[in-house]
Amino acid sequence: MEEEVLSISKINKNFGGLQALKDISLDVKKGEILGIIGPNGAGKTTLYNVISGQLKPDSGNIYLDGVNITKLKPHDISRLGIVRTFQIVRPFRNLSVYENILASYLNSEHEKNENLTNNILKLIEDVGLVEQTFIEAGLLTIGLLKKLEIGRALALNPKILLLDEPFAGSSMEEISDMIEIIRNVNEQGMTVIIIEHVIRALIKVINKVIVLDRGEIIAEGNPSDIVNNEKVINVYIGKRLEKYA
Repeated sequence: MEEEVLSISKINKNFGGLQALKDISLDVKKGEILGIIGPNGAGKTTLYNVISGQLKPDSGNIYLDGVNITKLKPHDISRLGIVRTFQIVRPFRNLSVYENILASYLNSEHEKNENLTNNILKLIEDVGLVEQTFIEAGLLTIGLLKKLEIGRALALNPKILLLDEPFAGSSMEEISDMIEIIRNVNEQGMTVIIIEHVIRALIKVINKVIVLDRGEIIAEGNPSDIVNNEKVINVYIGKRLEKYA
């Protein structure tokens, strides 16, 4: 039986009179690729913020490899192995791709050795940015910036990678590249969680999906079941996806 790398137990989060998360409980297996979907305002980003420590829940607990991380600060959670990307990418725009990756690498738990340059160049190759290695981040397209965002996250040596809309604003070719990057990262043993609205792309790469609506999990299971779940169709998708009809 696969071990749980992340366990979320009865998480609640309120903003004034609005309950953004309600009794969220979720177990993520090591090596899993989990998708999180739902309409705007469903609580997806709030859940990421709670997992990564940007927000503290009002109640409930979060465990990483059995260790309670609920009250830890974001940088401590990152060092323990949970790293996230952001929907709006945040590179050092005046630094090159190489320098951006270097900055993350130097803040990571990687062993620093004489292979630093080779390790960074290998990571740049893994995310498909070889041709942009010495180009300033501010000159990159949205699709390339998304790759750089993943590269910067991977440089932090995570156990769990939280991706926030990695396909948004990208072309079909860029989405295909991103799917390949995610698969390769996962094949190396990394657990990946993805928030995404581009459902047709998401279902090509995930093993499991949960659906949030108004702060609650309304469905979870394998992609083929979820995209044909009547409640999910009514709340979010709007119609059956032909591939699974």
